[in-house]
Amino acid sequence: MNIKSHYKNIITAVIIASSALIIAIFIINPNLITGRTPGSFEFIRKGEALFDKGKYAEAIKYYEKAYASSPDSGVIKDDLVYAFSTYAARMAEDEKYDDAIRYLFRAYELSDSAYTRQNLSLMYAKKAFAELRKANPVGARRDIGMARDIASDSVTCEKNLGITLSNYAVDEYKASKDDEAILLLRQAIIVYADSRIYEILGDIYYKRTDLSNALLYLNKAVKLDPENKELIAKCEKIIKEEALARREDTKSLPYFELKYEKDLPVKAEMVSSILEKAYLDVGRDLSYLPKTKAVVFLYSEKNFREIFKMRDIVRAFYDGNIRIPLPATVPDEKELARYLYHEYTHAVISAKTNNNCPVWLSEGIAVYEEMKWASPGAAINISDGEGDRITELSIDSLSKAFADPNASSTKLVLSYARAYTAVEYMIDSWGHEGVM
Repeated sequence: MNIKSHYKNIITAVIIASSALIIAIFIINPNLITGRTPGSFEFIRKGEALFDKGKYAEAIKYYEKAYASSPDSGVIKDDLVYAFSTYAARMAEDEKYDDAIRYLFRAYELSDSAYTRQNLSLMYAKKAFAELRKANPVGARRDIGMARDIASDSVTCEKNLGITLSNYAVDEYKASKDDEAILLLRQAIIVYADSRIYEILGDIYYKRTDLSNALLYLNKAVKLDPENKELIAKCEKIIKEEALARREDTKSLPYFELKYEKDLPVKAEMVSSILEKAYLDVGRDLSYLPKTKAVVFLYSEKNFREIFKMRDIVRAFYDGNIRIPLPATVPDEKELARYLYHEYTHAVISAKTNNNCPVWLSEGIAVYEEMKWASPGAAINISDGEGDRITELSIDSLSKAFADPNASSTKLVLSYARAYTAVEYMIDSWGHEGVM
């Protein structure tokens, strides 16, 4: 920033003035217009030169001298506030949050404005996030409390603080740090009760299979956004799941939590054996063993379709938990294993990449893993449905195929097959380590 830009309006006024006398006065004594004494003007000039070179600490000393020489100058005070704030931002880049806060406090004490309040409040939030990353929730709560106190006199500051905290929470949620995400979201709600923040909280509790809290927060989101059909549908789905959960059996395994309807023809030992094998097989291929248990739900076909409204082609899915419908009779072991391997692969990829893996790649790897249970000699057809073989596979074409919400069942099957073909080629060429 060129500090001299503060004089722009003054200089313009002088240029258009018709009086030669006024112009002469300006040329002879600029301090009559700017409010700066000759000493303060020199201090500012030196400060600007150092500031432009990134020597902020040295520059600030000259700005402070200028302010001491001309304490009634609003322009010099703004210069100093800007210098404090810029230097604080640079220190925050080096994670020197306490130093940054100290300079932002000086800016705030010099000029109590929405600008200085927001800068200081958000710096405390940034420090709180850093404390969480260091596994210090007590320190994080303390810093968020300071951020709230500073922002409390400004609706805009409170809103921006709430949005910032919720953005940090999403980062933690993607990193599978649910407790940290919940802490941040609950703090965000205190200053900014927004439907989206309540919805994220509800989604996290839903993923944790805490249906009661999930419904509580999603209902609050609906009250703030009553026309949101997606929120209403989520609440209705959870109500059905809560009723179903009252007649569920649970089997706890070392790496999984298995939940299923009591009247389903489930061979728990068979399912457990497949899951434990999947844990080792998929974990070895992807060089990653999740730290948290994966939850696996088994439903009747009827309840699965009624609750989740899935198309018939969907035989299982992963939404933070693995959900699979079972036939009325005892399921075929190989068929069930294929579904379990496929969805568990999504769980591992999600954990390893913090939910940042392209859909086509995740699906291709999942099909590759499920094919371990395919019959010997089984092949996947990647024709276009009319007998023509594709001549080229591209990331763009695969991404578009999975992004199409209106894709036909035939096209979806073809997309899975092509994604698998791409992954198989990558593994054959570079090994599993060349994929992820």
